[in-house]
Amino acid sequence: MHSFDLRNTLTPFSMLEVVNRFAKMDAGDEMEIIGDEIDVYEDLKIILPAADYELISEAFEPPWEGRFRIVIRKTTQGA
Repeated sequence: MHSFDLRNTLTPFSMLEVVNRFAKMDAGDEMEIIGDEIDVYEDLKIILPAADYELISEAFEPPWEGRFRIVIRKTTQGA
């Protein structure tokens, strides 16, 4: 599983890393993304092509306001 922790990072660069890694993933590969800003999660849903992945799990931690953890599985073949 590929894992990205986007907490306390420069978001544009981190998002680019996620998108690049996602593009290279094979069908069936999973990616975990952890973040501390709900806007980042909303941006990911726009940037990553919805037809190319399946949402395996999503969690929003009440004690960590705005923090999230998602796991997605790629459904199409990578580059």
